[in-house]
Amino acid sequence: MSYHSIYIPFTDIYILGGPEVFKALEAKHEGQRNLVVFPSPFGKEIDPNTSKQRFVSGLQGGQDVLDFLKNIKGQKLSNHQAMRMMKDIAITKVSDDANDIMRGVAVYRVNEGLDIAYIDYANWDEGEFKVSRLEEKVRERWKADKKRPILLTNEARYHIKYDSRGMDVQDPDFLIVNSDIVNEGILTGTPELSVELDSHNGELPLEAVIDMLERDLYMHQFIRFTASQSSRGGTYRFARVVGEYRLNKSGTRILGIKEGSAKVKFLKEQEYGRQLRVGDMRMRSVLGITPRDMEQYIALQYGLLDPDVSLSFISGSQGSGKTLLAYAAAIDQVLIYEEKLRRQRFQYHGDKPVPKRGFFKQIVLLKPNDTIGGKKREVGYLPGDLFEKLKPLLEPFANAHDETILFDNNIPFTDMVLNKDMRNDFGDGRSSEGRIKGVGVLPRRAPIKIIYSGGVRGLSLRDTIMLIDEAQNFTPYEIKTLLSRLGEGCKAVLMGDVEQLDNPMCSRQVNGLTGAIQQFLHKPYSVLVNLTRNYRHQISDDTRSWKVYSK
Repeated sequence: MSYHSIYIPFTDIYILGGPEVFKALEAKHEGQRNLVVFPSPFGKEIDPNTSKQRFVSGLQGGQDVLDFLKNIKGQKLSNHQAMRMMKDIAITKVSDDANDIMRGVAVYRVNEGLDIAYIDYANWDEGEFKVSRLEEKVRERWKADKKRPILLTNEARYHIKYDSRGMDVQDPDFLIVNSDIVNEGILTGTPELSVELDSHNGELPLEAVIDMLERDLYMHQFIRFTASQSSRGGTYRFARVVGEYRLNKSGTRILGIKEGSAKVKFLKEQEYGRQLRVGDMRMRSVLGITPRDMEQYIALQYGLLDPDVSLSFISGSQGSGKTLLAYAAAIDQVLIYEEKLRRQRFQYHGDKPVPKRGFFKQIVLLKPNDTIGGKKREVGYLPGDLFEKLKPLLEPFANAHDETILFDNNIPFTDMVLNKDMRNDFGDGRSSEGRIKGVGVLPRRAPIKIIYSGGVRGLSLRDTIMLIDEAQNFTPYEIKTLLSRLGEGCKAVLMGDVEQLDNPMCSRQVNGLTGAIQQFLHKPYSVLVNLTRNYRHQISDDTRSWKVYSK
């Protein structure tokens, strides 16, 4: 049998992409079939129970690959078929006996486009395992249109090492995303489009704008016009892609946008005063946090506070306000406001009773829990209960907490994980009443649910707003796993900066933040805003041009 392409993905690919790697490597054309070779030493390296690599233990991608291989539903090829394909393929030939040659080799037919070869020889000394030897034998005995097996890895050291030996080593194109995708949420307009919008009362059909800009546009994207392009004078001007949702019968899923409703519209003039709206309620700030520029206003108004947006991406450098805005908006939406304000926020009219609740019941805070110099996404070796273990990782949220109006009301951050008048796993009832003067009170149950990224498997969330900080330091598969936990009535906010990478498994091109943006940018329930200003000291801003490397 001849294959179209033969792939040998390295362990980092399985950790980054999980079992979706196999789907990505299927042959895409009828009549073609690819082969993925999986040697047994790779299984040990991606197994959270046995791996000794940094940052590997606890990562779900590797474990799910092993589970996939264990439960392959494809058809195992017969020994006769495999013999014809794999004669003498053994790294170390055990004997000339055909049964011995086939020992430990299994070829699985996953579908018409993919076979997987798992190689595990009884006499294989794993200490002597060499990729170069594996590649040589695969090349000798399996035929492929691409001639040489393709080694797949995201790690530069392996590219240099195996390329120098004449091997075909490639990046995982199916995981790579251009890091400039973070700028896709707010595009740059043209003078011609600005003039055309003005001549049509500030709005145009979406298709007309797509033709003018010669590119696709999605719901909740923004277009920024510079001062020279704007009729407003010395300020920026923004337009937004809007449209009416087409929902299923129960109103729980967005099926698309109603035909003919998609438009590009200028923001209203009063919005440049950055006054925020929640339902019929108007406010200058969210719990004391006022948007400092139009990008922050857009992130709050059209992402974090918009009930029609279930997934918000907020990217930006240090000091741009990502965490502060997201935390303030999350607390605002779990607070139980006073009845008059609830009526405005939920847009209840008449004498109908207003439910005594917030928009969400709880907040989940998540951040990559690799401690500085650490090696695991586990917390068991740290002292104290779960909150004490994770508290150092939650400091950015604790700082955001101290900057909101909650600090003025003497509500400590530790109270946010405690119930009112009821003991939970983290202590007795909270010390404060949880009342914010002139606004409302915290819910009786703990506003913040403490979990860590390694403990979300099997978890199902409802009526929850999930804040994922430093999403660029999660792998793409980890972000997929986290988002798959969201149930009815949930919202997710992903924050990150592709310039700040601490996980050596991730890069500017392959990480959870840009991977998720690429996957969800075109969905009608998502919005992306890149915050470009650093509001910390000038020293903080200048550190971005200081080129130092930690690895």
